[in-house]
Amino acid sequence: MSTLIHYPAGAYGTFIEWLLTYLTDPALDDTLPFRDHGNAHNFIGNFMMPNGSYHTNVYQREVGDIADEYAPRFADREAPFSRTHQGNVNLEILKAMNLQVVNVWFTNKSSHWIFSNSRFKLWASEMNPMDLWLMDKGGQAKGKVLRDQELVADILNTHPQRDEQQSRGYGYADFTTVEDLATWQLRQIASNWYCNGWMEEYFSPQGPIDGLINFQVESLRDNFKEAILDLVKKTGHTAIPNRVEKLDSIEESWRAIQSEMNRDQIVNDYVKNTISGEEYTESDLRFFEEAWIQGELRSCGYEVKCDGLDKFPASTTEMNKLIYKL
Repeated sequence: MSTLIHYPAGAYGTFIEWLLTYLTDPALDDTLPFRDHGNAHNFIGNFMMPNGSYHTNVYQREVGDIADEYAPRFADREAPFSRTHQGNVNLEILKAMNLQVVNVWFTNKSSHWIFSNSRFKLWASEMNPMDLWLMDKGGQAKGKVLRDQELVADILNTHPQRDEQQSRGYGYADFTTVEDLATWQLRQIASNWYCNGWMEEYFSPQGPIDGLINFQVESLRDNFKEAILDLVKKTGHTAIPNRVEKLDSIEESWRAIQSEMNRDQIVNDYVKNTISGEEYTESDLRFFEEAWIQGELRSCGYEVKCDGLDKFPASTTEMNKLIYKL
């Protein structure tokens, strides 16, 4: 039976497919799949499109005369392993396709880690022609990865789940377009989104699902070798012994380029020390992390004096001076 990895973007779906393939298919060589920013997208694999076709098959039909590395290796739904993002294909449809589904899940204690992966591991300079084609198929401009303020502005302009009040004037007087809003205003809007709409996938993540093979992302970090070998077994395959021996080295290479693993600890420490007034310094807070911090402070009964504050101070003792009790 073909096994499909069902995962949110940023939750290591491509890497998991590569690991399962590498450990069970001697035809795959020993080349590691990593790009400079830590994703595993040098592995083409089998990505299932919303219509149920593998991306390589659609690419060949639409583009034609493609390079060997992008050529399809399997008919649709016949690859030993494939992957798709949650939301691309309904789970009930997948079950009807007679696929064995691996549900990749994580807890909300890893939300910033996985969300940051989805935002900071994709770079146009590392994309191949099929990556660019996929972006175009998904409605994104080729090579244009929206981040931070640009992403918020795009959502305000286009997303059907945006708040209706914010979509007219964006909650601020005398502003009629997203482009008129300052960074602090966009962050204030985003600070209300973390349990709504498109953010839900990361900050209110679904857990294990009955009837599926469940794989927790944190197990890669905490118990890499045992977690992957257990997944191989659960999918009904047997790992190639001499490749199992290489898992420690693969883990070391993977871990060395995972820059986002500690983001949840960073933002939680920043919130805690901002409220207490104790000193903690973090100079590399990202836009969405600041938005989450602002929302979390609000849920704890504090608001930020954010008018004109386009960047939070690195020092939590300085940030403490900028909050007040609601």
